[in-house]
Amino acid sequence: MGFWYMLGLLIGIGLLLYGIMQSSKKTPFRKISVLMAGTILIGISLYMFTPDSADTVSTLFNL
Repeated sequence: MGFWYMLGLLIGIGLLLYGIMQSSKKTPFRKISVLMAGTILIGISLYMFTPDSADTVSTLFNL
């Protein structure tokens, strides 16, 4: 499972870099949405790397 968390982390970093590097001629909504998606993906990936995240997810989905 760590592979998928690392992949999500790398995609999130890529989205952040893409959002930062976008020119100002693009619509601001698209730039903000890309930055938000990258931030959320990085946050979820970093949280899933913590030791007790499996317990929280199983409680959340009633497993």
